[in-house]
Amino acid sequence: MAGAIKRGGRSRRGMVEINMTPLVDVMLVLLVVFMVAAPLLATGVPLQLPQSRAAATPIDNKPLVLSITVEGKVFLGETDVTADLRKGLAAEPRIAQGLPLYVRADRDARYGLVARAIAEVRGAGVTAVTLLVEPEAGKP
Repeated sequence: MAGAIKRGGRSRRGMVEINMTPLVDVMLVLLVVFMVAAPLLATGVPLQLPQSRAAATPIDNKPLVLSITVEGKVFLGETDVTADLRKGLAAEPRIAQGLPLYVRADRDARYGLVARAIAEVRGAGVTAVTLLVEPEAGKP
């Protein structure tokens, strides 16, 4: 018998299973590293986003983000377009590609300013507009 061990008249087969424990350990370490590093990679205008019970919104690799600060400043990416949002949207090539636009507004920003900014975005031809919020603490 190939691969069998005889002992006391009974044969036992050798263990031929792959040990998955090291693979699982490495994957868990990578998961922790990415969970710690992901918030550090998020660049942009610092805002205090409102909290919501909505599920997290997946963001594409290079998102087009419109940020509105509590002071009333409007940023397209990291470019200040407060003076003329329409001109800033027209100069952005990703608008013409039909990519979605994510709106990050500070939770204390004036509602009217956010509404006007979204109206300008819709007027520029963007059909996919997503409002970004922070999940509530303790809620999935």
